[in-house]
Amino acid sequence: MSKWNKITNFLKQQLQLNLRRNNYEIIGQLKLRYWHIFLLFIAIIITSFSLFYVIIAYTPIESTLPDFPTSEVKEMMNKNFLTTDSLLKEIEKQEKYLKMIKDFVYDEIPIDEEFVVNPNSLTEKQIKEFNDPTFERKQIHTKTLLQKSDELIQMFLPMKGEIINSFDESKNHYGIDIMPSGKANVLATLSGTVLLSDYTVKFGYTIIIQHNNDIISVYKHCSSILVSQGDFVVAGRVIATCDNMREKNSEQQLHFEVWKRGNVINPQNYLFY
Repeated sequence: MSKWNKITNFLKQQLQLNLRRNNYEIIGQLKLRYWHIFLLFIAIIITSFSLFYVIIAYTPIESTLPDFPTSEVKEMMNKNFLTTDSLLKEIEKQEKYLKMIKDFVYDEIPIDEEFVVNPNSLTEKQIKEFNDPTFERKQIHTKTLLQKSDELIQMFLPMKGEIINSFDESKNHYGIDIMPSGKANVLATLSGTVLLSDYTVKFGYTIIIQHNNDIISVYKHCSSILVSQGDFVVAGRVIATCDNMREKNSEQQLHFEVWKRGNVINPQNYLFY
């Protein structure tokens, strides 16, 4: 006989309970099979767990349990989760926006692989011209000069000194160079938020500020910086220094640029001396 048959036969066995008087007279009987007892036991367990869950979940007892969050805490946690998710998405957008600005201002536009020419598609003549350094190349300008407009307001001169190099689009010089007589303060030309405050190998200490009306001001070749990324600065606040106590060189000249919606602006048209 298999084990399963033994278990089945055992559960089918009948258990009889008799209720007797003192003289052993039977006054009542209860007949149960073992599987009835088994089902009753399972039902008691399920009922007990269900009752325990209802008491914990829907009564104040829940808050008395250690490390068990209340409904208010759960709601706050859910709100914080949604807020954190929104902030992370906003930070990702801001990082992409800042990278776009840095790439554009620093002339570090990344290569778009969709526009890379496959060498196999080039003719022998094109390959020969490409490898010939004497072959005349076409110059492509990606920066557009924004003409003077009433939309722009007067800006503070970022630093006292002599303008030694003016704005010249034909020479790809998209700003002005100011030479201080000694150690001078660099001022925010307009009120705004600091997008970048960092040191770069090519431009030294550099600051980029976002202003209203989609205007961005850039300050390159500073000697030191006094603001951090995310700071809000008012017009005329000292944001950096430029020290020209030593010999004159390009690194000690403040290079100042102004941009609006990706278009370069001649700052000399709007500076308030």
